[in-house]
Amino acid sequence: MEETAHKLAGLGYLAVRPAYRLVPTAIHPAQVSDVRCAARWVRDHAGAYGAPARGFIGGASAGGHLALLTALAPDDASDLDTGDCPWSGPVSFRGAFGWGGVYDFGEAGFPDWVSDSITALLGRAPADDPAGAAAASPIGYLGPDSPPILLAHGERDNIVPYIQSAAMHARAMASGTRSTF
Repeated sequence: MEETAHKLAGLGYLAVRPAYRLVPTAIHPAQVSDVRCAARWVRDHAGAYGAPARGFIGGASAGGHLALLTALAPDDASDLDTGDCPWSGPVSFRGAFGWGGVYDFGEAGFPDWVSDSITALLGRAPADDPAGAAAASPIGYLGPDSPPILLAHGERDNIVPYIQSAAMHARAMASGTRSTF
């Protein structure tokens, strides 16, 4: 994504690649809290860079998960904030894109090592805490007021099953969210 960010910046866009805490140092919701905090920083500082306060968010793989979760979760989703962000207020986007992300932690079909990584991220297996898995899954936040989403996924992805993006698109369309896949 670094190359993409540089290309976008070269075209005159404000491109930000936020750092976020990783497993095993931190478990969910630390990662999305960090991205939500970065989005608030961009909102509050975009004008200094000649950019609008409300833009687009996107990412690939884990970044796709975090981008869509950040874009789709309601502003008052305090369970997604760890409370250590100096910026506050709403986080909203004109649109979001995800490239091969995990959008539903409750779905099966992941390779064993990916399932182990998901368990490490969530702090427990999704089957042991379906409500926690749902709260960490962007698919559950889709609705008619969601920003439009763009999804891309390789049919031969051997890490994140293609069905993750196909199901996200189908649920988006059923919920009234504009989606392109």
